[in-house]
Amino acid sequence: MVTEVYYDIDTYRLRCGSPMPIRDSGQFVVHTFGVEYLINRVYMCTDKLPASTEFRGRGGNLLSANFTRLNVKEEAYQGKVVIDPGKDRRFLDEDVLPYDPF
Repeated sequence: MVTEVYYDIDTYRLRCGSPMPIRDSGQFVVHTFGVEYLINRVYMCTDKLPASTEFRGRGGNLLSANFTRLNVKEEAYQGKVVIDPGKDRRFLDEDVLPYDPF
């Protein structure tokens, strides 16, 4: 029996338009409209692959999955799934995130 080992990574993607020039200044501005939040679950080892019913198009909450079979005697895989946290948690206001790039 394979022991399932995984960890979750929260992913935030800034949703924005193309940079627009500011008239006669040589500078640009980017208009943002929220942050998309997704969960990446990385499996170091598992013996279960997701079923098609677990994907969003079939009623589940998975957006994608990618697995590779491990070279061991038992059926074991490593890979990741991208989880949609739900319509009420997927899009956030960018002011919610603690972001300080410098």
